[in-house]
Amino acid sequence: MTERLYDNGHCADFSATVLDCIPEKNGFALRLDRTAFFPGGGGQAADCGNLGSLPVRGMREENGELWHLVDSPLPIGSTVEGKIDTELRLRRM
Repeated sequence: MTERLYDNGHCADFSATVLDCIPEKNGFALRLDRTAFFPGGGGQAADCGNLGSLPVRGMREENGELWHLVDSPLPIGSTVEGKIDTELRLRRM
């Protein structure tokens, strides 16, 4: 299960390992071992930002797992740097 770094405060930058990369109709869904991206809920929209150079277009949660929606694949097992758009997060809180 993905470690939810956002539960531990205002984490904006993190490193994670790509566990899954699944092609979808409009891009790819990435599952990471850890994330600071809030998937949305309780009336708050999901976080935006980047995984490496890839913009995170959306988030979803399925069976307790968090999926990051991006335009291009990343290799399974690779390490990626994540960065949350903190200004947008604060406006949405």
